[in-house]
Amino acid sequence: MNEILQLKGTFESSKFKGRGAASLPKGQKVEVLHIRSLISQLVEIEKFWHNHTDIKGALVSVHYDRVVAKSHRIKELLKESGKSTNSSIRGSKFEHHNGNICHVFTHFISLEALRNTIDLLSEIERYTMSYFNGIITNDEFIQISKNGIAGSNYKNYRLANAIIDCFYVSYFDIDTDLKESPKDSIVTIYKTGVDSIELLQSIGINLGKMKMLDDTTFHLKKEELDILKQSMPYLIAMSVSDISEWNKEDILDNHYDEEIMTIPDPTNEPTIGVIDTQFDKQVYFTKWVDSRNLVDSNIEIRPVDKEHGTAVCSIIVDGPAINPNLDDGCGRFKVRHFGVAIDGKFSSISVLKNIEKIVKEKGKDHLNELEELCYVIEKGNECDRIKMTRVGQIMKEKYDKFMEDMNLREEAWAYEKAEFDKIAHYVDGEAKGKAEGRAEGKKEKSKSHVIKFYKMKYPNEDISWLENLTEKQYDEIFDMLLNNEDLEVIKRIIGK
Repeated sequence: MNEILQLKGTFESSKFKGRGAASLPKGQKVEVLHIRSLISQLVEIEKFWHNHTDIKGALVSVHYDRVVAKSHRIKELLKESGKSTNSSIRGSKFEHHNGNICHVFTHFISLEALRNTIDLLSEIERYTMSYFNGIITNDEFIQISKNGIAGSNYKNYRLANAIIDCFYVSYFDIDTDLKESPKDSIVTIYKTGVDSIELLQSIGINLGKMKMLDDTTFHLKKEELDILKQSMPYLIAMSVSDISEWNKEDILDNHYDEEIMTIPDPTNEPTIGVIDTQFDKQVYFTKWVDSRNLVDSNIEIRPVDKEHGTAVCSIIVDGPAINPNLDDGCGRFKVRHFGVAIDGKFSSISVLKNIEKIVKEKGKDHLNELEELCYVIEKGNECDRIKMTRVGQIMKEKYDKFMEDMNLREEAWAYEKAEFDKIAHYVDGEAKGKAEGRAEGKKEKSKSHVIKFYKMKYPNEDISWLENLTEKQYDEIFDMLLNNEDLEVIKRIIGK
């Protein structure tokens, strides 16, 4: 999932401005073997949805062979009569395939549209084999686009668009989420026109209004999400662990030693937004965090209420200093932190619903920029202000630039992959290297702090004896140094 910016709901194209006649890229071709493969995939998908009638249609994921511009998304394949193919998109993401970053778009279409696509491709496949020896080059493509296929009921432009679609599409599939759920999650399912409550009730999941953010996004307990994945894994567009279920330990194992850690002042670094529990302004990196307390002023803020939010900010600002294994090469980031909760159980859904509440109370025309930004993010492409407000326009422009700029997409993918790697290493309990990585990271951090503190107290002393110790020994040495214990006593206790 995608993931740098996700626009929920339907995708709409701007008015066509004219790009000239469609054509295959110079020197490229479409082979009948590829067309046959696409037909075979669609036939299997059709069989699946004939046997799974719970959503009254078909979810089909289009896996492209690259990151595609808007102009190269499918135009004819999976098309509903009288509608643009963009109107059937229900989700998008990136994947890494054969060493390339590739787009995946998930469409919701009728079974009729699916069958029509199979028939269209079958006709192109037969004609290609009969007249072009199984290969469509640009010359053959021009011939079809001008003259069509003799005896065919398909218009020339439809045939041409379908061939171009085949060139950019790698394969069709039904994407499913079968990963084990480690904890309670916020889940978004695809829009299929079927009532979500009724759909989930049919498999034994009962939703109350307090668990729902909107018609397709809700909070599910681990056991409920497991049921969904067992019964209808194809419905899940996105699932993320609910921050209300996170512990500080999920984010950061050791406290940071403020007394001995330093950081330069921020300059022009990018800013990351964080919505979490409160932030402790006494930490060494406080200049890097613009923190705002949004909890009711009558609620007492305790030290424990600041632990999780501060830990999250610490990783974003100075992760490698806390644990060398967090170094992804991206450098430091500034943080704009919104403290919306205190320690303990709280509902992420209720926090998100507050966005809707603010909009209703103040009115859409009286929102400040922060509130307006939250509203646009929460509603995505369904937001009726996406093209009306300055914030909406900025976000739309940035999204369009992101989709068109190959370098930006590749940079975004690299950053996203690094984030995924972090999560897989530090949150996924199934990862074999989790415990080992954490233990080694904690040991290296302890070692680094000890050596740094030792050099401050004994700048002329040899440090070689501090190599190859256990984490426990490093912690003991640090405590003794902090308490001004005699150096010879420290070495004797450690066995040096």
